[in-house]
Amino acid sequence: MDTLHQKPVVELREFAIYGKVKYIISNVYVDRPEDSPQNPEWLEQKVLLNVLVEGKSSLYFTQVENKRYFFCREAAGLIILLSPTPAVTDTTAKSFHLLLRNRFNCQGNPDSYFRSLKYETANLSEYFVFNNRCLGLEAITYPGLGSLVWVGEAQKVPKQAARPVSEGKPESQSIITDKQESPEQNTVQTSTKRNWHYINVEINPLIRQVLNFSDESTPTNNPFQLQYAANNKTTGVGFAGAFSYAREKFSDNSNGNDFETITRDFVLRLGYEHKQQAGTRWIYLYGYDLLIIGGKEETTLDNFGGGITITTKRSGWGMGPRGGIMFQLATQVFIGTEVSLYYSSVVRTEEFPDVPETKQRTQKIEVNLPVAIFLGIRLGK
Repeated sequence: MDTLHQKPVVELREFAIYGKVKYIISNVYVDRPEDSPQNPEWLEQKVLLNVLVEGKSSLYFTQVENKRYFFCREAAGLIILLSPTPAVTDTTAKSFHLLLRNRFNCQGNPDSYFRSLKYETANLSEYFVFNNRCLGLEAITYPGLGSLVWVGEAQKVPKQAARPVSEGKPESQSIITDKQESPEQNTVQTSTKRNWHYINVEINPLIRQVLNFSDESTPTNNPFQLQYAANNKTTGVGFAGAFSYAREKFSDNSNGNDFETITRDFVLRLGYEHKQQAGTRWIYLYGYDLLIIGGKEETTLDNFGGGITITTKRSGWGMGPRGGIMFQLATQVFIGTEVSLYYSSVVRTEEFPDVPETKQRTQKIEVNLPVAIFLGIRLGK
């Protein structure tokens, strides 16, 4: 800070104390204080911007005369948050809601969420911290020095060049600064990938081993040990799948008889899923799934040199709704559980030597309680 007092402000580009305060000097567009909200005259001014949040999506603040201005950073540069500019002292102004919803809405928040968001430092800073978390980055926040303000000489901007963002639509013209005035332009970028990819595995056996529980396994009533999901970063809508396969072999040679059973089972789940951010670290999800069920069991009995084989096959399908919740342990690491209500129809076919096969159909509706714990990673920065 001593350097700041010894050097003219006009010669500075930025100054910062990490995690405490950061300011940058940049060219921005502001309207004249005496202008009417319906027909503002845009001026290009060099101002001192207070960096509030720094990350993949950043937030800046300044005050000119009696008006407060917030600026956001996207790939093209700085964009004014409120445009067209009404009296920015009015915290009920709605134009900035549209811009946030369309350009800075990784969580896929609905309109009702933005209607409750105020044009204030605390509210907007908290929102940008959450948005960066959704993008996979823990943002840096700067409290600032409060009332530190510096404004350079204004230059009138031609109306065509000063066209503001029209209702915050992505395809409209942005009000941006000269890229050369942005020191961190190359380091702050928005993710170009559209989807998050989640890979989950069941960790109930690991938890039991780490906590030294009994080796006896309590059935989780949830056959899906491996899960995958791909969800859109903006809407949360996506595809989800899960798979489980098990093979078991049992043999016995007591009483002079060789007895062997080999069992194979699999379950495949495919369906629609929607994930939604709930607070800072929580995500809730819901969806609807289709199940494909199959299995085969072969039992061979060798009795005094003569052997017979009994084959049992299982095939069927199922469907039903599913819901769950996830907690963010680290930037890309989650833990979660789920509950489902599935209807299933399975045909069991038994084949004996020299005997016609027999078939049995089982239909049931089953609730899978949230007793299976999953550990997952998220990809797609």
